[in-house]
Amino acid sequence: MHMYEFPALTPRVSIVIPCYNGAGFVGRAIESGLAQNHPDIEVIVVDDGSSDDSLAVICGYPAVTCIAQENAGVSATRNAGLARATGDFVIFLDCDDVLRSDCVPIGLASLRRHPQASFTFGRLQRIDAEGRPIPTQAGPGAGWLDYASGLHPRIPTPPALAMFRTTLVRDLGGFDARVRYGEDYEFYLRHLRRAPAWRHGTVVAEYRRHGANATRCRSAFLNGVMEVLKAERDWIGDDTALLAEWRAGRRDWQRCSARWLPDHALRRLSPGRCSRSIPGAAACDRGAGHA
Repeated sequence: MHMYEFPALTPRVSIVIPCYNGAGFVGRAIESGLAQNHPDIEVIVVDDGSSDDSLAVICGYPAVTCIAQENAGVSATRNAGLARATGDFVIFLDCDDVLRSDCVPIGLASLRRHPQASFTFGRLQRIDAEGRPIPTQAGPGAGWLDYASGLHPRIPTPPALAMFRTTLVRDLGGFDARVRYGEDYEFYLRHLRRAPAWRHGTVVAEYRRHGANATRCRSAFLNGVMEVLKAERDWIGDDTALLAEWRAGRRDWQRCSARWLPDHALRRLSPGRCSRSIPGAAACDRGAGHA
């Protein structure tokens, strides 16, 4: 099994925050990145053509790198931040969410102890719009997530739970902007093809539930996941064990109820955000009924 190198000196960690109409929350996301208990952090915020005051809020933090672009979708926005990142490791933080102050040191310690891991990830705490904790299922403890397990609904969500190796992310081509729905899932699976991920089981981020959370396009997201899995079939080839897992994974995803779906993915498909934050999603927003 391949062993990834860990920097001999204090590693730099890049925190990339894509933002689309997140003026009400992006400041708290930025502050959580800057407050990490680690001496070498860079925070990069990419405004994806927001029509609210997001850009003004971002520019109010001189310690961050601010990038403004025309609306291109979340994958292209993350990739724009990745292109500017100088860190050895990278975290992708949605602008609605918050990192715990020990997120970075926990992730670094995990990757140092598990050099064969393609990435590492933890657990979340749900919070309301004002940042108050709300009941959150504990989830599994520490352990490995390999490619076969990743074919099932066991992915780390939201992306802020994971710390990635920057060189590997770039080697894999970043996020695939052609994938409209399930882009995080496709991104994880490409990593898991290379090497398993280590789940350290510690809460490292807070996922915010608020009025803009999605209630639409659930079927579109599931269809996107199924398209991602369909594309994996060619890579699996004639491996009978993986093929069995692939078929079982498709059944598991098809049985997903609305409460199983990754909250951060559905949030991005919410009315008013769906049409611009994901290119081409307007038709979904018009055609889908309320879940």
